[in-house]
Amino acid sequence: MPTLLLGLDVGTYSSKAVLVTLEGRVVRQAAVSHGLSTPAPGFVEHNAEGVWWHDVKVLCGQLFDDGAFSAHEVAGMAVSAIGPCLVPLDESGQALRPAILLRRRCACEGRSGGAEPRDRTSRAFGAFAHGSVEPGRGAEDPLVEKE
Repeated sequence: MPTLLLGLDVGTYSSKAVLVTLEGRVVRQAAVSHGLSTPAPGFVEHNAEGVWWHDVKVLCGQLFDDGAFSAHEVAGMAVSAIGPCLVPLDESGQALRPAILLRRRCACEGRSGGAEPRDRTSRAFGAFAHGSVEPGRGAEDPLVEKE
C-alpha cells in the first residue's frame, strides 16, 4: 500500500525533491543544481529536456536508486515549477527552442488603469500563445530583437 508523497520543485538555479510520509515526516530529500541561459538582455531560458526532465530523472534516482524506498510506495505527487513559462513544441512533442521563462517588469509606472507588460519576453509569450510567430534558434530567433 502506498505510504509516501513525492514533492518536486524545479527552480531557477536548482531542482529539489522530497519524500514524506502521509503524516508529513520527511524521509528523504535531494537537490541538483542547473544553469540558466540569458541569450539576450531581458531574456531568460532553460533547456526543457536538458534541465527540467534531466533534473527530475536525477532526483528520482537519488531518492529511489539505493532501494530503501520504491516508487511503488508513492501515493501522490506535487510539482512546483517556474511560472509562467512556455515551451513551444512540434507535432511530435519535441521542443522547438529552449523554454522561455517569463519575467515581467512593472508595467504601471506613471500610468493609471490596467497593467500592460512592457518587457520583450512578455510580448513574445503572447505572440507564441496566439500563434503569430514561428520559433527559430540562435540569431534567427524571433524573440531576440534586431537592432
